[in-house]
Amino acid sequence: MKQSLVEHLVLYIGESLKGHWMHLMKSAAVLIAVQLASGCTPETPGYHRTIALPDFQTKDLDGVQIDSAAILDQSDVTVFHFWGTWCVPCMEELPELARASQVSDPQKLQIIAIAVTDVPSEVRRVVQQTGLRARVVLDQDKALTTLFRIKGFPTTLGFRRDGHYLGSSIGVEETPAALLERFARLAKVN
Repeated sequence: MKQSLVEHLVLYIGESLKGHWMHLMKSAAVLIAVQLASGCTPETPGYHRTIALPDFQTKDLDGVQIDSAAILDQSDVTVFHFWGTWCVPCMEELPELARASQVSDPQKLQIIAIAVTDVPSEVRRVVQQTGLRARVVLDQDKALTTLFRIKGFPTTLGFRRDGHYLGSSIGVEETPAALLERFARLAKVN
C-alpha cells in the first residue's frame, strides 16, 4: 500500500522524535545519578540550593550588633527569615512563625527576622502585635537580601551551629512550625 506524503512525514517525524526522546531520557538519568551520588535528593529540602553563610555585620532593630561569625554559636539552629510588612504571604504566615518562636528554646533555635525595605515603626508594630520572638533586622537597602541571593518572599534559610546549611523554604511551601521542626531534625541527623 502506498503511503501518502502526510503519513510518510508523520512516521518520519515520529522516528526522529523517538531518537531525541531517548537522548533526553539518558541526559535526565545522568543528572539524577549525579544528584544521588552527591547526597542530594528530592527528600533533602533545599537540595536545589546549597549555600554557605555569608560574612556580614549589621545591627538589629534595637541597635545591637549582629556578626555572622558569632551568630551561629548562640543556638543549635539559626533561621534567617526574609519578610516584609508589604508582602501579603509574609504577613499571613507571620502569626504562625511568632507562635513557633514563642514555644521554641532559644538555646536550640534562634530566628533572625530580616525585614526588607520596611519602615522601622511599622516593623516594630507588627513584631509587637504578633509577639514574634526574634532578633529583627532592617534591610532597607537590600544589602542582606542581595548577599543571601534572596529571590522571593518570604524566604527562610536554616543553618546548624557549625555552619552546615539545613535548607530553605521560599514562599509558603510549608508552615513555619513544620519548617522549624524540619530544620531541628536535620540539625540532629546531618
